[in-house]
Amino acid sequence: MKKLFEKVTLLDRINSLIRTKSTGTPVQLAKKLGCCERAMYDRIEEMRAYGFPIEYDHERKCYYYTKEVKINFSIIVGSQKLMEIKGGRSGRAPLQRYLPLPAS
Repeated sequence: MKKLFEKVTLLDRINSLIRTKSTGTPVQLAKKLGCCERAMYDRIEEMRAYGFPIEYDHERKCYYYTKEVKINFSIIVGSQKLMEIKGGRSGRAPLQRYLPLPAS
């Protein structure tokens, strides 16, 4: 389950960097994500395979979306919301070590 949370957190981080056009070059993005360049390319290709309209601007040297992208993702167990990402903004930093969100 921890890997799932890590993937969702990584997706949210990449999404945020792309939305704000602050990815930088592929090498810079890999550094921001704390991974090697090959792993970064794999994540971008995986997102594209899921339908994310990601392109690279060679003049600005950054990734961008060709269409608006909104992410809505929640993990709810029973009545407790463990994680929520809406519109690219995370409801909490990496699950604050997997503790439940405060009751809404």
